[in-house]
Order: sequence, then structure tokens, then C-alpha cells
Amino acid sequence: MLTILLAMLEDEEDQRKFLKLHTAYEQKLYRIALKILRSHELAEDAVQQS
Repeated sequence: MLTILLAMLEDEEDQRKFLKLHTAYEQKLYRIALKILRSHELAEDAVQQS
């Protein structure tokens, strides 16, 4: 999914910015999901689906 989104961005600068945002929010989403679900596997699945 991430690869598809990056392919939609033509400019390398836009790709870099998107990856920076994705990384920052992915980590936050994972921590929140882990607190709620109390399972590393379920939290990882939830973040990947979001």
C-alpha cells in the first residue's frame, strides 16, 4: 500500500515529505493501538490497515 501511495507522488521531495509524515504517525498509531489492544500483533495489524 505504501509503495502505491509513493508511486502516485511524482516529485521526490513530496515522496520524502510523505514518508516523514507516515513514519511519525505510524509510530504514534502503533503506541495507541497497543494500549487499546494490548497485543503487539493486533496493534501492528491495526496500524497496517489504517
